[in-house]
Amino acid sequence: MAETESAFNMPLNFGGNVVDGKKYDLELVNITIRRKVVAFKESLRGISGTMGIEYDKLTEEKKKIVDEAPDDFFDLRPGETEKRAKPRFKNTISFQFKEVDSGKNLFLSFDMQMNGFPEARLREFVTQSTGFPIVGDEGFKWGDLYKQGDVFVGTVIRTDKGRFTLDPTTVVKKSISTPVVTGPVALSDNAQLMLDFIKRTLVDQNKGVIVDYFQSGLDGLIGPAGDDPESAGQRRANTYKAWTELKSSGVEYSKDGKNFGF
Repeated sequence: MAETESAFNMPLNFGGNVVDGKKYDLELVNITIRRKVVAFKESLRGISGTMGIEYDKLTEEKKKIVDEAPDDFFDLRPGETEKRAKPRFKNTISFQFKEVDSGKNLFLSFDMQMNGFPEARLREFVTQSTGFPIVGDEGFKWGDLYKQGDVFVGTVIRTDKGRFTLDPTTVVKKSISTPVVTGPVALSDNAQLMLDFIKRTLVDQNKGVIVDYFQSGLDGLIGPAGDDPESAGQRRANTYKAWTELKSSGVEYSKDGKNFGF
């Protein structure tokens, strides 16, 4: 006979799977890209089977409705004299994660520009979740940064419609998610190398210039060496991790918050 358990210290969760606001281990299951998805358009509001669907999968009747829908326009920016039409279509990318213990699937989706380069929100997610500070034209494949089965950590949230998803600002590879700092001045070897490099090379320069040294690993100080994509990618990740650690360490490296200085 199963034992009766006290519930006072158990999470209140009628769904039985995941809890809103809790951090979980997540296994990456798949990444899928959908192309030429019908974008939001005011005139299509309320017309089912149009927005959010790939154009090639629409019925001929729906294609005609989409084709004839008037453009929406962006507001004028300073210096502009003509309004710019909003894109009629978009590409989207979806990350499918599986919560390790319950097996529940959780999805994160982002819009992409039609030329395939990531928009700001997606770029920020990739940089944060992998440790690679990407622009979008480095020549990486998605499989260079993400491997099926990679384990991440992230916080589950519930949408206004009651659906569980992930807070994209919390998702990060588990291997780089745990701070390595153990005290206000206790730095890892790589973070210490970065601090010394800044003192020697970057004093009085804007803090943003540090990004220029990620690819080279601080001009070869942080490895691994090698020009192959795998070595270059790992070098960028190691340098980014050292920078993340230094920023959260409590060590002073800027007096005005903008430029390096001691």
